[in-house]
Amino acid sequence: MAADDDRPEVNQDDSVEQGAAPHQRISDSPAGLLLQAFLEDMHSSDEDSQEALEESRDRLRKNAAEVAVEIARGLGTCPEDDYELRWSLVHAAAELHDRAALPLLRTLVLTPIPPERSPDPHSFTTVGEETILRTTAIDGLAALTREGDEEVIETMFDFLNVPSISVRRAAVQALLQSPQADDLRGRIADCLPKEQHYLLEIRPADVREVEQIPEPQQHLSEAGRAADKAEPPRFDAVRRPEKKRKSPKAGPVDEE
Repeated sequence: MAADDDRPEVNQDDSVEQGAAPHQRISDSPAGLLLQAFLEDMHSSDEDSQEALEESRDRLRKNAAEVAVEIARGLGTCPEDDYELRWSLVHAAAELHDRAALPLLRTLVLTPIPPERSPDPHSFTTVGEETILRTTAIDGLAALTREGDEEVIETMFDFLNVPSISVRRAAVQALLQSPQADDLRGRIADCLPKEQHYLLEIRPADVREVEQIPEPQQHLSEAGRAADKAEPPRFDAVRRPEKKRKSPKAGPVDEE
């Protein structure tokens, strides 16, 4: 057990209210402080941010069960349209690489994607944002399929029933990374419509092998070069204030 002086301070009133700022959606419990620190490091641009992020992630993984509870709490109080915070929390759960995150991530992926809410889906699409949340969850669980975790592998087959082609593609890729991949190919094909069997042939490309376009804007018009990126639409939920996270560096919840 860690000495008392090494443990993060606990706010006795760790309740989370609707409409709170992003950092207030995560409690000041020991695991909550670890999660806050990870989110802060994830969005940091400091020179040593990568090293700090890896250390924060290691602390999360050592306390995966407690952190998974805090992530679920944060997602439960997060406005539906706060996609940045929702993705950050889902990414944190995916980075746990632990069975503790399975119920949370499984529920997310199997929850039907809500109908499009954006008045201009060409510039911003809520269906796209919801899809990214689900594929992020699957990519995180793929770490367990690579270890041959049978429960997670069965969960991936459940994901093949989700209508989204992107979700199915991510699930197929996760299954093909498992040690049992060769034996599972026939079963995967049986779960997919015939016209989607091509998903079994997709291979992730190494980004270093993908041809890069030297000047990607060279064929744009002057108007296109000057155009500002469209702002995401506002829905009925109150949008978050400018980035401001209360994320103190916290030590492990319970570490030798």
